[in-house]
Amino acid sequence: MWEEFKVGYGGEWGEQLLDFAVESLLTQWVRHPTRGQQGDIPSRPDLVFTKGVQLRQGIEHECPLGKSDHELLKFCLDGSLRVENGDGYKEEHLNCARMRYDLRRYFGNMDWSAMYQEVRIQLKYDKFMEIYNKAMENFVPKYTEKTLR
Repeated sequence: MWEEFKVGYGGEWGEQLLDFAVESLLTQWVRHPTRGQQGDIPSRPDLVFTKGVQLRQGIEHECPLGKSDHELLKFCLDGSLRVENGDGYKEEHLNCARMRYDLRRYFGNMDWSAMYQEVRIQLKYDKFMEIYNKAMENFVPKYTEKTLR
């Protein structure tokens, strides 16, 4: 059904998924039914979407695990992880273990009246987050962690 851009029994949810897949230029790789036991109408509820990545040999359908009526799908992606300059991706995190304990005093001495004077909840929240983020900047050191993305 996906090949004809039609949704079987998915209803509105299936139509939304199909629209999203088409708009996002996704490829749906499962071509055969993946669910159904003897006597049941076969269906294809298990889908594999990719974008910009190909499968090496297609999808292998294997026997279900345990008492499941879903086939096991086995596939290999033909893509590689790109790391620029060999450095990986650097992410900055707060190092709460090395927090300066002046933070308690900072919040204790804070004039909260500006936050209480705000009428709308969102403005109170924004004011609180402004105070909180300033405290985190001043009292909690940061460290950089290299991760692969």
